[in-house]
Amino acid sequence: MADLFRLFPTNAALAEAIGVGVSGASEMKRRNNIPNEYWPKLMKAAEKMGRADVTLEKLLKLSALRRKNGNPLKRAKEAERAVA
Repeated sequence: MADLFRLFPTNAALAEAIGVGVSGASEMKRRNNIPNEYWPKLMKAAEKMGRADVTLEKLLKLSALRRKNGNPLKRAKEAERAVA
C-alpha cells in the first residue's frame, strides 16, 4: 500500500484525488490503508498519471495481504510498547 501513497507527492494531492480532506488522507497514510470505497477514485487518478497498473485486482491483493499479515505499522508500535 505504501507504493500507492508514493504516487501522490503530498497528502493534499491524495486528498484531492480521492475526495477527502487532507487530514483524512493523512490518517489513511498513517494507517497504511485506503478504504475500498475510495478505490474507484484512486484508480481513476492513477490512470490520469499514466499508471494503468493500479487496478482493482492489485488493490484486492494488497488488501488481502494486509488482512493476512495485519498492519506492520501497528505491529511495530505494539512491539515498541512491549519493550518500553
